[in-house]
This record gives sequence, C-alpha cells and structure tokens, in this order.
Amino acid sequence: MWNLNLSFQRLKGFSLIELILWLALFSVLMTASISLLINVNGLINRGHNQDTMLLTGQYALDYIKKEILGADRIIPSSKITNLDRIYPNNIGFVILNIKAEDNEFTGKKIYTYNYSTYYLKNDQLIRIATNRNDPNYPPAKEFSGYNQLCKGVAKLWKTRLDMVNKMIHLNLTISVANAQEQNFKSTIKLNCPIDY
Repeated sequence: MWNLNLSFQRLKGFSLIELILWLALFSVLMTASISLLINVNGLINRGHNQDTMLLTGQYALDYIKKEILGADRIIPSSKITNLDRIYPNNIGFVILNIKAEDNEFTGKKIYTYNYSTYYLKNDQLIRIATNRNDPNYPPAKEFSGYNQLCKGVAKLWKTRLDMVNKMIHLNLTISVANAQEQNFKSTIKLNCPIDY
C-alpha cells in the first residue's frame, strides 16, 4: 500500500504557478503572432496600393501619349476660346485629328475636325472632346463628355510645349491611400505641327 500512495503522488497535475506561467507565455506568443500578421497585412496593402498607383499613372501617360502620336495638330489651350477659364486644370493643349471622307453625291472631300483634351476634376483625369465640320477652333463650351481616364491624380502639371524641338513634356502626380505619391513624366517627340 505504501508503494501505491507514492505512485499517485508523482502523477499530480500542474500547479497554479505553472498554469499562470504557461498562460503568460501563450499570451505573449499570441500577441506577437497577431502583431506580425497585422504588420504583414499592412505591408501587403501598401504594396497593392503602390502597384495600383504605378499602373494607373503609366496607363494615363500611355493613353495620352498614344493620342498625341496620332494627332494631326497640337493646339495650345490658350488658342481655344475660354478653355483655360472653363477648365482651369486642363492639360495645356488640345489634340486635333482631321478625318477626310469622300461625299458620295458630290465627290468632294468632307473634313471632320475632332478636338480632344484632358482636365483634372477632383482627383480624376477626364477626357473631353468635340467634333466640327469647319476648320475654325471651337469654343470651350462645345467640349463635352466625361471619359474618366484615371483616379487618384493629385496634381496635373501644365504641359510644357517645346515649339523649337517639337516636343511635349507631360507631368502628373498620382496619389493612392497608404502609398507614397508618385510623379509620372514623359517627353513625346511630335510628328505633327504645333499651332503657335
């Protein structure tokens, strides 16, 4: 009987101190794990926002660049009546594309003049356009449309037209939540004339 009591005494459970130490160690490990997961999630979100910002900015520049390279003429925004007044945050120029079609009845060419430009409204880069059948510049009130090119534009810098070298210098700043602002620049060599 003596041996039986000794064996039961050796099989006792955790003491209160051991249980408290185990709970403290477990809570420290859980707190560290949760903190690590929160930080990793924040890093992933910042990386995603940074990627979104880079894609948005590059898409906007490429879209405008493609339209400029296909232009027949570039017109400074100051040449369009009231454009700088109605759209003060415009890109600084208007893109003109001229489309010629043969009139099937008269055999004469009919010209359509397509004008487009971009401006900043709140944080959105918007494309507006107008079509005309006469070669005179349209007034700004004829421009319409609301083609949102991108969101998150913090600043649209006035474009610099280099008349001597026939170049356009584009510059815009994109900002997305939890990401550092990014400035996007592009210099485009023109294939078309710039109106003075």
